[in-house]
Amino acid sequence: MIVNERRAGLPLFHAQPVRSRIHSLLNVTCRKMLPRKTRVSLIEFFERLVFPNVVALNAQSPAGSVAPERAPADLWTREVLCPPVSVRPAPFPGSDLLPAAFAEETTFGEFAVLAIPEGALCGNIILDRNNCPVPGLTLARIVSSQSRRDATMRTLPPRRIDADVVAVGNTYLDNYFHWLHDIVAAILFLPDYRDRLYCGPIRHHYQMECLELLGIRRDQVINLYPGECLRFNSVLAFTAPQQGHPELVRRLSRLEQETRTTPKRIYISREDAKKRRAISNEEELNALLERHGFIRISFSELPVREQIAHMRGAEAVVMPQGAAVTNMAFCSPHTKVLELYSPKFLITLGPLFARALGHTRYQAVIGAEADPDREGATAHFRMDLGAVEAALKAFSL
Repeated sequence: MIVNERRAGLPLFHAQPVRSRIHSLLNVTCRKMLPRKTRVSLIEFFERLVFPNVVALNAQSPAGSVAPERAPADLWTREVLCPPVSVRPAPFPGSDLLPAAFAEETTFGEFAVLAIPEGALCGNIILDRNNCPVPGLTLARIVSSQSRRDATMRTLPPRRIDADVVAVGNTYLDNYFHWLHDIVAAILFLPDYRDRLYCGPIRHHYQMECLELLGIRRDQVINLYPGECLRFNSVLAFTAPQQGHPELVRRLSRLEQETRTTPKRIYISREDAKKRRAISNEEELNALLERHGFIRISFSELPVREQIAHMRGAEAVVMPQGAAVTNMAFCSPHTKVLELYSPKFLITLGPLFARALGHTRYQAVIGAEADPDREGATAHFRMDLGAVEAALKAFSL
């Protein structure tokens, strides 16, 4: 096993190389004085000044394009983990009164893993042995500006590490849902995942917590910092799955089976997410739920292990639509789940999770607009307390 000696004594989440600090310093100090294009040019100038050995990577293959099914055998090989599948959510009480999105059939494309000999992880992209970005694979979000993308693709010469690794990361790396659904569930497809070495931009404590729940130790994880480029003997990288893929949901449900004494009825609050889809009458809603025996909990304050324990032990869960839907994977089949939606953000993953897990006790209630100036994922909403109480009575709660 390879120990991450080069970071011995450094905090896993806070150590950054000098190059990253230069980026941060220039962006912060010049943000109000200079337009973005000028800031990028200035950053590139200082990069060339401080790092004269910076090399330009071959950018023939755009990193954001769809990964082709076939490639030269010496560049990478592809193994399909899940073939394409179509799923229609199971009907639930009141589903006939909701928008068509709650009953539409979803077709999931194939989910695969790529084995890349002599692959390299550089910033937010994965390179083949010819220093070309592997199409369709990313380690973090790639900004749309062409100048920023070009700056991202210039990096220090790769440093060689004599090991095989699994790449952890994708475009939505910093989102709790995507980390568990896209990364943690995918790792569970590997039969020997506890014995492998992992590398990626680990930025949040919950990411390392999840890896530890899989039995992966910290000395098995190499944290890739901005501006770094590491080349390995081989790299395994997963393609990005579609949200709510049934097989990934079922794999994720196997994580952490420990049982604890937890409240039987819980309301997962988004009161800490004031800027995105806040419920304007949160206190009135909480008072209603308290009368029905629910206890309000903010999952963002809890370790992942405790979040799982709360879901495993709950007989009923009320939650606003959001990243917490991921935790439905940890519910028992008999758990009653009531999901609260903003009318401006109907990402209907709850019914797909319920279908994948065999849940028959799922309901959804759509709130009313509370902030006409906001759209999409940021729009606040207000819940009809009568509709919520009716849903609870339908569950005999």
